[in-house]
Amino acid sequence: MSILKNKEIRKSLYLIIIVNIIFALIVLIVGTKEISKIKSNYLQEKAYSIGYLSNKYPDMTTDIIKSNFQTTNNELREQGLKILKDYGYYDDLDVKYFENLYKPISGIVWSILFVFLINLLVQVLLTYTYHKKIYKRINTITMASKQILSQNYDVDIMQYEEGEFSKLAYAFNEMRDVIKNQMSEIKKEKEFLVKLTSDISHQLKTPLSSIIVFNDILLNKVDEDDSKYKFLLKSKTQLGRMEWLIKSILKLSKIDAKAIKFNFKSNNISLILRQGISDLETIAMKNNVKVNFNHVKNISINCDKEWVKEAFINIIKNGIEHSKDGEINISIEDNPVLTKINIQDNGEGIKKEDISKIFTRFHKSNKSNSVGIGLSLAKAIVEAHSGYIEVKSKYGEGSLFKVVFIK
Repeated sequence: MSILKNKEIRKSLYLIIIVNIIFALIVLIVGTKEISKIKSNYLQEKAYSIGYLSNKYPDMTTDIIKSNFQTTNNELREQGLKILKDYGYYDDLDVKYFENLYKPISGIVWSILFVFLINLLVQVLLTYTYHKKIYKRINTITMASKQILSQNYDVDIMQYEEGEFSKLAYAFNEMRDVIKNQMSEIKKEKEFLVKLTSDISHQLKTPLSSIIVFNDILLNKVDEDDSKYKFLLKSKTQLGRMEWLIKSILKLSKIDAKAIKFNFKSNNISLILRQGISDLETIAMKNNVKVNFNHVKNISINCDKEWVKEAFINIIKNGIEHSKDGEINISIEDNPVLTKINIQDNGEGIKKEDISKIFTRFHKSNKSNSVGIGLSLAKAIVEAHSGYIEVKSKYGEGSLFKVVFIK
């Protein structure tokens, strides 16, 4: 059987067999000793009976010995049993009334029971010790796996004995090396992507800034009634969107590559929201959207203030763009476990099949001016703060964004 090739299983089986053989020998020795006692007591009882009768009837000594050790005469035996029964000695009589038999038999029973209990205790202790060793090895691998999940690739499992655990340890160390190398390559690729994105962004910023300046100069020189003015105004809007898009992509790529060191501090969440709402006043007024904030004092979360504000701005801005002539209600819920910020609008809502797509990069809604990166950036920022975003929406009635920060 292939299972017997396993050294640990063979060792366990050998141990069980050896222990049981040892205790079987002990039972045999103890049983043999107790049987010798029964034989000795039997002979002593017969000797007393023979001696008593021989002393009384010396001429019948031979017949007395034969009658005690020969049972060929069934008639005499039945007669003897009848006499014994008349004196109260019968088959169902409790063995304890036969003193010469009771003690040896009791000795055998108690000896076997004692040996059985000792055997049971020894096997339990051996099994416990053996399985404790196995559990310790398994626990070592479990803890090492957790270390790898925590991106600590310096952990090593050493097994100096042959067997399946040594094979498992060797395979685990090989897997660790593969994961380490792959993660190192992924990190390099992400760093390269961040650098590339940053370089492209910086290369685009200069000509884009120049174009924006040129566009503003031309806009100031053209009358509002001129058709060129409307064209330049639209151009200014698109250039602004392009500038925002470049900045957002750069931020998102840095978060993905974990190239940003967040400045975690205890910050008042209400103050962050108020600053974000203030930054969006112009957009809100342009879309005729009223932003209502149910201010709650003295609620703080451990976060990077500027980045969390960025996330809120993107979510609220999304609500403003989809709630023209409507309103947005913002409230805070706080308990010992989490802090939840509810951002609800009464805009056009989201179709059920699109809810799972809204955080996908460059996913565009039915708004023509939608870039499709704001919500993706907000999600990345919140998740980097060990939080998450829930969305509930009914098409035609509005949406509710729940931003949750775990304490």
